Amino acid sequence: MWENFKRDWPYKLLSLAIAMGLWLYVAYAQNPLGERIFRIPIEVENLSEGLVMAEKPGEVQIRVEGPKELLGALQSRDFRAVINLQGAQVGDNTFPVRVEAPEGVRVISINPPQVAVRVERVEEIQMPVEVSLIGTPASGYRLLVPFLKPSQVLVKGPGGALKNITRVYVEAKIDQATGNFSAQLPVRVAGREGYGADLVSVYPSAVEVFIPIVRDMPSKVIIIKPQIVGQPAPGYAVLR
Repeated sequence: MWENFKRDWPYKLLSLAIAMGLWLYVAYAQNPLGERIFRIPIEVENLSEGLVMAEKPGEVQIRVEGPKELLGALQSRDFRAVINLQGAQVGDNTFPVRVEAPEGVRVISINPPQVAVRVERVEEIQMPVEVSLIGTPASGYRLLVPFLKPSQVLVKGPGGALKNITRVYVEAKIDQATGNFSAQLPVRVAGREGYGADLVSVYPSAVEVFIPIVRDMPSKVIIIKPQIVGQPAPGYAVLR
């Protein structure tokens, strides 16, 4: 076999190269290459415990290349843009963006290729939980003072976001209720515009809420007509 291979081997290699070239030509002719642009939210990983980002990173725009048929079926969620925050320090940091693409797709460009991230230490505050009522009890019923367990929660996050929190609350739907309300409700956080709701976390994230709803006592409006006895002092008169 070796003797047969050595005979006219340049022509055999040339034939193999031509065959591979024809195969590649046919493959790309049927499914040519193309380009697409995607916008992808940036994810973070490996941020040290006790640290938190002062604001979430935004998005990156990527240009990718691949077979047109494959690119046409892709969506932004098929890619990942990640920054590795290992070694981040308190203050301003800059990290490169790494993009993970599906097999068969090549990333041509990433814009921006790196992002600035401000890192702060985690702070915490304790806040009372308010009850926000949705609706009113049925006619003839009224509610008493709500009970919450626990009545206060711990809110953690960057100091700037914590300072802009206005209240911590749960929403209780009592519309047309005729009996006691009891449920475990998620705790919500409200703050000034742009305070960073996605940067804070609440512990516990849900509280038990009990609202007594009792039947209202019968009532009636009664008009009282006083009987006037005697006369006012001289110079005075009863007007009404």
